[in-house]
Order: sequence, then structure tokens, then C-alpha cells
Amino acid sequence: MQTMPIAIMHPYPLVLGALSSLFNASDKFRVVHICLDYEQLISAVGISHVDFAILDIDAYVLDEHVQNMIRRLIFIRPRIKVVLYTDKVMGDVINVLKQVGVAAIVSKKDMPEELLCACEQILLTNEFYLSANIKEAESAAGDVTFGLSNKEFEIIKLVVSGYTLAEIAELKNRSLSTISTHKYNAMRKLGLNSNTELLKFAYENNFFQSIISE
Repeated sequence: MQTMPIAIMHPYPLVLGALSSLFNASDKFRVVHICLDYEQLISAVGISHVDFAILDIDAYVLDEHVQNMIRRLIFIRPRIKVVLYTDKVMGDVINVLKQVGVAAIVSKKDMPEELLCACEQILLTNEFYLSANIKEAESAAGDVTFGLSNKEFEIIKLVVSGYTLAEIAELKNRSLSTISTHKYNAMRKLGLNSNTELLKFAYENNFFQSIISE
């Protein structure tokens, strides 16, 4: 039976070895290139035919630069199936990556065998694939209030926007103690202990973008 050639990119040689063993043990795939970085991957794919490329990429660097690298990879090998192995991806980024040409996204919370499963499913259905943990993260991100009540969420957004609790109380025509209680309950539900942590949480979850768009 003919096997599909695969290239794997990961910064750690031990992980490269483990993933190579995983795919080479399959009767559907064979690893023909192991690469420590993107430039090695581009060079390898340019030299020989590859059907699948497994890329380990941290979510915080899934920016325009990475998207352009993926476009370049697909430009060199138009039929290549790009599978991303990452830690966390927001829903809007998933849609962008799909449009760029990514065939599958697998979470690092999944077992490595999920990468093999993703490739097998792509062979079978030729449809965009998300691992269970990526789907779960995407679903959680769809809950735009993060488990907060509407009032709690509104107060938090105003705090993040720079309003003091006194200003919010005047704006909402509520007592300062009521506003303080809403903020306290929201912080407790979010597991946050300070305004610094709140601002960090807001930045990581695109609060500012939602505020701007309102």
C-alpha cells in the first residue's frame, strides 16, 4: 500500500522523534522530513513532494507573519495539507486559518495520536478538521459573557474602559456598594484578584475590540 509523505516541524528534536515514530508506525503515512524551524520546512518541501505538513506553532504567534508562511508553503505545494499543532486558538483566528488554507488544527492538550487521527480524517473526508479540545475552546470563546451575568459583564467592561466605580455608579444610577458587589462577584467568577489581572484577561479575550465595535 502506498504511503503519504509527511514533513513535521517542531523546535524540539525529542518531540520530532516521537511524532516521527507515531506516523511511521501507521500504514498510511511515512515521515520524509523532520524540521526544527519554518525555513528548514520550506526548503524540504521545495526539494521533494510532501502530502502533509505538521506544524507546531504557539497560539501567541499566530499572526500575519505565520499566515504568510503558511501561504508560502501552500504556494510551493498547492495540494499540501497543513495541520497545525497549537495550544489555544480563538474562533476568529480559526476562520482566518481556514481561509489561508489550513486543513486541520489540533490542540496540544490532545494526545499526539490526535494528529494521526486528523490526517486520517482529512484523507477520508477532505474536510476541515478540529480536534475535540480546539472545538471545546472555540465553544467556550463563543460564550462572550464568560459565565457572568449581564450586569456583571457590563460593569467589568466599563472598568476595563477606564471608568472608576464611583463614575460607573453615577452612570448607571446605582449605589457604589451595588457596583462594587457586581465587580467583586465578576472577579471571583473569573478567578481574578486584581485590576492588573483583569486588564490582562480583557486583553487576552478581545474585550477592547468588542468595546470599540459597540
